[in-house]
Amino acid sequence: MRVIFSVATNYTLFVAYILTKTTYRDSYNILVTNDSVIDLATIERIKESKVWDEVIYVEERDNNKNMDLIDQIEEVDVLHIFTFGCGILTSYLMKKFWNYKTRIIFTEEGTATWNYLNTMRYAKCDLSELDILERIQEVWAFEERLIPYRHNIIVKKIETEYLINDVNIREMFLKDLNYIFSYKPEELDSQVILFDTYFSKAGIMNKLDEVDLDKALLELNKSMIVKLHPNDDLYSKSRIFQRIIKNVNVPWEVVYLNNLEALEQNTEFFFTIFPTAVQFNTKIINKQTKIRVVCLWRLLEKIIVPMLVDIFNEEVMKNVEKFDTIYDWNFTMPSSVNELSLIIEQSDCLDSSIIKYITEINTNNVYKKSELLTDSQESVLFKRTIDFLIQRHQNLKYCIWGTGGVAEQTICEINKHSNNFELISVIDNFKTGKYKGIDIYRKEQLHEIKCDIIFICTTIGKKDAEEFMLDNGLLYGKDYVYGYKVF
Repeated sequence: MRVIFSVATNYTLFVAYILTKTTYRDSYNILVTNDSVIDLATIERIKESKVWDEVIYVEERDNNKNMDLIDQIEEVDVLHIFTFGCGILTSYLMKKFWNYKTRIIFTEEGTATWNYLNTMRYAKCDLSELDILERIQEVWAFEERLIPYRHNIIVKKIETEYLINDVNIREMFLKDLNYIFSYKPEELDSQVILFDTYFSKAGIMNKLDEVDLDKALLELNKSMIVKLHPNDDLYSKSRIFQRIIKNVNVPWEVVYLNNLEALEQNTEFFFTIFPTAVQFNTKIINKQTKIRVVCLWRLLEKIIVPMLVDIFNEEVMKNVEKFDTIYDWNFTMPSSVNELSLIIEQSDCLDSSIIKYITEINTNNVYKKSELLTDSQESVLFKRTIDFLIQRHQNLKYCIWGTGGVAEQTICEINKHSNNFELISVIDNFKTGKYKGIDIYRKEQLHEIKCDIIFICTTIGKKDAEEFMLDNGLLYGKDYVYGYKVF
């Protein structure tokens, strides 16, 4: 049997590994991926692991380099696609094998798989939803009972029990997975694990609000260990959280299996902003886990862009309710400050300092839906930054880092919301001379600039700019903020 896995994230790579080593252990397996998340160093380790018979790495950022290798693939029996993998690569593979007898299988990717009908509606795939759903006749997931019924769909469970019950298999698999993800097992001895979310980078929360939220979350337990989302920024987050799992890209499932005994012995709480696959999968993989999950979503709705709140309430809560009917798990989503206070009071490892923060954000109306009807989501988020700065400065002198289109848009948005901001300095390491009549400085001249705040006005150079300022003792919200549409 010839099988292709079209993966686009580290989580789907983990799932592809599980299937390759179990269901398809006697098949000819081809891994196809791209450069959206998985980097070249990981690809080299994947090849060296020899788990897959062929590995094709399409560089979509480099004019789809290596896409011609897909044309050379002969007919295959099975094509596994993943819900968030419906970009150029998956579309190309589906078109290639559309008229063959190839079984196209919609495959495990957490909550997105449970909502596969809606996921395909929004997927970046140039095939109509109707055609895809008619062509795909199978859905495979870690928990098949969460998949919505459709008359022509075959649902199959991807077995995971052996990962807990068979120590030899678990250790053998972890040897491969730790190498592929370059993960070195660490001591996870905290009573609290926080699963952080990359809200600001996704453009659904203002960065200032996210920084305040992170500081408040740390107050729950100063010794908490934090698992960042793979898309999050380790460098800036490490300025707030002292104990972060440094390998941001390794899937939580790999971390959990490496530290199974220690986590189950030491950890009392998983804290999360909203329910994601990591909390569900911990219970699916290990049905005996006693770790309590506390989701703070209901208490944080006021600082999330309302559109996401609406989507969450409609879709994700259905998943939680359905999961509750299948599993007896210790999951709590407090909807009031009193409920959270009770959880904290009944625990020896949680601090109540976060209650003040939760109370404050729930008494303020951060986002007005009327604003979202007249302005873009990005404009509403940026206005939060301007309002914050206005509270601190009556007449603010600012600097912009970057001189491209983002800088133009940022200046325009600043002028739209305030008449008391004055541009006095510009930083750009790739241009010299003047910008709007103002001298352009290089970043090495940062100490010469006397301003109240710096706006990072570059998306490509954001990481470099932020790391440089952090290294020089500048702090987000105090010394610099993000420009318009910079997340």
